[in-house]
Amino acid sequence: MTMKRILLIGPAPHNIGGISTHLLRLSALLSECFDFDFIDEGHKRKEGVFNLRSANIFVYLKKVFAADVVHIHSGSVMVRLLHILICRLILRKKVVVTIHRDITIENRQSATIKLLAKCNAVIVVNDNSFNALSGKVKRERLHKIAAFLPPSADEYKPLPESVASFIAKGGTILCSNAWKLVEHDGIDLYGLDICIEAIARLDDNYRLVFVIADNNGAESRLEQYRLRIDAAKIGDRILIYEAPVSFVQLISKSDITLRTTITDGDAISIRESLYLGKRVIASDVVERPEGTQLFESRNVDSLVDAIKTPVDKAPASSDTPDYKMVYQNIYTNILEKRQP
Repeated sequence: MTMKRILLIGPAPHNIGGISTHLLRLSALLSECFDFDFIDEGHKRKEGVFNLRSANIFVYLKKVFAADVVHIHSGSVMVRLLHILICRLILRKKVVVTIHRDITIENRQSATIKLLAKCNAVIVVNDNSFNALSGKVKRERLHKIAAFLPPSADEYKPLPESVASFIAKGGTILCSNAWKLVEHDGIDLYGLDICIEAIARLDDNYRLVFVIADNNGAESRLEQYRLRIDAAKIGDRILIYEAPVSFVQLISKSDITLRTTITDGDAISIRESLYLGKRVIASDVVERPEGTQLFESRNVDSLVDAIKTPVDKAPASSDTPDYKMVYQNIYTNILEKRQP
């Protein structure tokens, strides 16, 4: 029997980031149940994977026509709306949309809600989004599911020697990461600057590993941060690693995970940390999962106080939902029903 094809639209698994990791785990989790294809929206192109930036409408349409279900994960509001318009309203395909952040902070909410109401299923990751869509999207089509899937065993890859050696020196290890050093409204999006300031204010026992997966184009900004580190004489307590690593492995070797972003979605690093029973400190810019310790965004004093405040580690998850069954049921229900 030929498996039904699910077309995943978003940053494909070879990219770096929470959504691409989600798509990697989702396609692997259900690989025995469905045939997965991708339309990649990531910046990093890979040979053999169709990227939306190629603007090849014929390949795009061919993939959509071949799909039994189109599952949209686009982060851009306008791109997401265009996908829904083409795939659902024009081509009449069965469409699932996952909103990976708080929909109430997005632009074009009215248009988004109207088009989401036409989709076969809508998945949101938090209560704010669920409440905003309740009564506007049919109840049986609206699902609240954390944008987290447990890491597989092969994701726990060894850390680079420099990172492993830094951790081996001991102390309380904090970890954080950024896809790139970018600004949002003129402010460091991922908060490396306040992480540096926090380490400078803490005693010598606290040490930070900050991973920057892609530093292309931000060399001058990073150089300014290195000058700050040198001026504060904390170079032995901060390691900035400029390449991708197995972040789930880094979390497992650290004591505390920091999420110091000034805007956010359902951050996978927070979910992974809680899943592994690690302490997590995050900015209060969006709703965070239960067990997360919050600090006031961009307030270094609040961040330092949170780091220094002793709390019990979150217990490692023992009641993880059967995500395979959850997603399999969503796809199967759509395929079996004649939804208009």
